[in-house]
Amino acid sequence: MNTLRAGHKMGRAPKFPRELAEDRKVAPIGFQIKRYSPARDCAMAKDLNRIAVLNSSWGKAWREDWNIAIDYIRRAYLANRGEFLVVYHGEKMVGMGGFQKVDGQTAIIKKIRTHPEHRREGIASLLMKKLEEKAREFGYAKLRAGVEENNAPMQELCRKLGFGLKGKECEYEQDGLHFVLFEKSL
Repeated sequence: MNTLRAGHKMGRAPKFPRELAEDRKVAPIGFQIKRYSPARDCAMAKDLNRIAVLNSSWGKAWREDWNIAIDYIRRAYLANRGEFLVVYHGEKMVGMGGFQKVDGQTAIIKKIRTHPEHRREGIASLLMKKLEEKAREFGYAKLRAGVEENNAPMQELCRKLGFGLKGKECEYEQDGLHFVLFEKSL
């Protein structure tokens, strides 16, 4: 188990401490970050995917077939020079995300999800930083993130973490949603 830091008092999870915000080796207190395991994580990942999307700016577009992608995490991410991580608070999955290989030099971050009850606690930031670290370890030179055009918090996080907007030519549509592409050199 890749537990970066755990332990806190009972009750609602504490906010992400400012002094830890830039420390890539420390998770918010009470959270554990682990590599995705289909046997342990598949059902909870499907629940989190549905809950997070339904509570997002594009939730009304939700289709049940979007959860089929969770069944293919091992093949689409882990078995093809990619990574997929999950974040737990106790026994509850509160965050997830991964990156997939685009080409020999580039990976793209996908499926960053945070449980609505745990938003603004640093989980997405933790995932993005850990995925960037892993992409470097895998030898990628560039990291991309496709962000839904109405997801202002994720766009802000990408900018904060040093990603630049690729421009209009890198906008795309998928499942009727409009995305913009961010990119960062590693």
